[in-house]
Amino acid sequence: MHTSNNSERLEKCDRIGRIPLCTDDDYDFQKVDILDEMYKKSYTIFNELRSKCQLCDVALVVENRKLSAHKVILAATIPYFRGMFTLDLMEANMKEIAIEDMNYETVDALLSFAYTGELRISTSNVQSIMMGANFFQMLEVVQYCGTFLLTRLHPSNALSIREFCKMMCVEGSIAEKINDYIQKHFSAISKDDDFKKLPLEDTVELLKNDNLYVDSEEQIFVAAMEWLRFEESRHDDAEKLV
Repeated sequence: MHTSNNSERLEKCDRIGRIPLCTDDDYDFQKVDILDEMYKKSYTIFNELRSKCQLCDVALVVENRKLSAHKVILAATIPYFRGMFTLDLMEANMKEIAIEDMNYETVDALLSFAYTGELRISTSNVQSIMMGANFFQMLEVVQYCGTFLLTRLHPSNALSIREFCKMMCVEGSIAEKINDYIQKHFSAISKDDDFKKLPLEDTVELLKNDNLYVDSEEQIFVAAMEWLRFEESRHDDAEKLV
């Protein structure tokens, strides 16, 4: 620990005393701002400690597998755990916390994001990541996933993406851009089975949208007829669509 060296250094500093710096003005200062660098270095160390299971005080149990972590890091980065650990819930003192209805890979990815700020979103994991982030109240990650889905919009999936994003409480510009896409590609979307499977309320709302890109009102009428024919039980809904 080099205690003797530190003591000698402190004694020498005391002998020097306060160095005159030409001014005693409290406003004569220089601000040191290394927060980004410091946080990055600190969280790199936190993640190393996590990977080695050092100083960890909690484990997340997912699909009978454990993910070690530090409560203070979870509380600082994941709102769900902040509430759990600071509101006197019984889990606050538990060494193991079971995470239900989520797969191991999703929780592992979100936990790694909490420690590193890095997350790999792909077509194969975007929905599970988005659902997990929504559960953990990681709204920033939910938005990242919504932005990813925006770049994958197609007439065959636009309605499903809109419904999924609505369930994940995605609002603002992402929701607006999805709706804009549906309006601009209504002609192709209305021919897809996803459109024909829409519930009545959503179909009425879409068909009555004044911003649909169509050549004529006839296209909307044809789409309505296709929706009605898709299921025999819908015949009584004709008046609501017209």
